[in-house]
Amino acid sequence: MGEPAVRVMREADIPFATALTDTEDWGYTAADLHRLLALEPEGCLVVEADGRPAGLTAVVTYGEVAWLGAVIVLPELRDRGLGERLLHSALEFCESRGVRSVRLNAYLHAVGFYQRLGFRGETENVRLRAAAVRGFSGGRAGRGDASSLAAFDARYFGASRERLLRRLGGEPGGFLLAVDRGGETLGYIAGTVDGSHCEIGPWVVRPEEPVAAEVLLDEALGLPGVGAAGVTAPVGNAPAVEHLVARGFAGAFRTLRMTRGPRVPEDLRGIWALGGLEKG
Repeated sequence: MGEPAVRVMREADIPFATALTDTEDWGYTAADLHRLLALEPEGCLVVEADGRPAGLTAVVTYGEVAWLGAVIVLPELRDRGLGERLLHSALEFCESRGVRSVRLNAYLHAVGFYQRLGFRGETENVRLRAAAVRGFSGGRAGRGDASSLAAFDARYFGASRERLLRRLGGEPGGFLLAVDRGGETLGYIAGTVDGSHCEIGPWVVRPEEPVAAEVLLDEALGLPGVGAAGVTAPVGNAPAVEHLVARGFAGAFRTLRMTRGPRVPEDLRGIWALGGLEKG
């Protein structure tokens, strides 16, 4: 194997990236990868070996906080240091952007790998799926404004995700819905609809307003054509997990939230769903 080299991902790499992530049944679509490239063009990285793509990762920065994910290498080329090479390049990118805290959601079998690179574990998330869902799109939630919702979201997430919210609210198949009372935001839900599948997240609600969470979920599941759904919820928000299970969602796997650098002051009581394993 020749000396590996890390470079920025290109649009032409997307077929390779979707095929590679399919080997782990992660469910990435071309639209997901286009979104990552749009959010952080220089943070999506490919490692090459023998002159061909061999693995990838993606970083999304939110000011001094960054989320890292989609770390994967071709099965036949694993255990040769390519994943570590990718991670070091991703961390160098974060440093160049002034990031202080790098975060990720690790599959449990990979926790030791990230610990060796200085990440520490914090709390678990659970991936939940429902093969048949029903919602009610009754107009109780309105189209959300990314700018105003970003300030609300930051109280719980610990950084501004305005770019992500703006992207989800404006792209084909994306949605950004919010509920308020007297002009005060109670919560919002965002995600994408691809065919009959609804991918939910981020989803953030004031802890004292659980009814708003129910309304938002109903509205998302009631979007035209939705028949199945997926969501990743922090285990630390027990009401969120309990509500999803009561609605017919079942657990598929767990991940561990990890951080390298200062701890981010997030409030999991308000986080009902992550924005994705690689986007926080």
